Amino acid sequence: MKLSYHTGKNVGDAINPLIFEHFLGDEVLDGNPSSRLLGIGSILGLKSHPGCQKIVLSSGWADDEATYGAKPNIDGNYDIRAVRGPLTARALSLPDELAVIDGAYLIADVLKRSKPAVKGVIGFIPHHKSLDFYPDWESIAEAAGFVLLDVRLEPSEFMEALWSCEYVVTEAMHGAILADAYRIPWVPIRLYGHINEFKWLDWAASLKLDLEIDVAPSKLHSAQSFSGIINRRGVPKGLSSVAARGLLWWRKRVVKRWLRGLKQRQGQLSDSRLLELAVCELRGRCMQVRADYL
Repeated sequence: MKLSYHTGKNVGDAINPLIFEHFLGDEVLDGNPSSRLLGIGSILGLKSHPGCQKIVLSSGWADDEATYGAKPNIDGNYDIRAVRGPLTARALSLPDELAVIDGAYLIADVLKRSKPAVKGVIGFIPHHKSLDFYPDWESIAEAAGFVLLDVRLEPSEFMEALWSCEYVVTEAMHGAILADAYRIPWVPIRLYGHINEFKWLDWAASLKLDLEIDVAPSKLHSAQSFSGIINRRGVPKGLSSVAARGLLWWRKRVVKRWLRGLKQRQGQLSDSRLLELAVCELRGRCMQVRADYL
């Protein structure tokens, strides 16, 4: 079969080959496109692959057809072994026992933690789209006392940076999941409105987590973007550039103050017992897929 996942630059997607090649091996993942393994990510509406068999192993639904595609018609071409969480299972009218956990948790079996946290290092993990909306999150993070962890890094580089952190503040859901997998406390945040809450709630429900997502008090964009917005409102170009720089300066100040305040929040972790049970269950289902398709 062929592994199917979103191939954009995002660590939550990029770990797919590492995990599933480890658990299924080349004998199963031989690249034959007549069968597709749907792996980690909200891809059930995006990877329809008409006419071929689809084996689902921890994928999720996102309840946003405009971005993540239409809800799939679960027919005889699907062999569903596990989905990310109970909200996905409910949305697709699947049995409760198919809701297991996000497959990203298996990364701890593949990339073993090789170093302890460094005292005082706090990670800041924006969503990959947020890194496009504002180009200098690194300086914002540094000014607020954080270290930026870029989800566009290769998985091994990202994990090395993650392992150094005492805890992380994360907008990226897989930033929270990967931290949780390595037992690094995390604080969930939202910098922009594009964050899909359904996905977070789906994952959280799989481990009976209560989420309290902190929302940034102001949104950051480049001075050029702000200038264009102001200019379209009839302000002369020269004045709009000055106003944009002032607006950005003020918003950066507000966001940095908010980030510093997040250091007072207690980071959270999923329950270790529930996590181990869910991870063991998903490992077992991976092994069963390997046995069935070898």
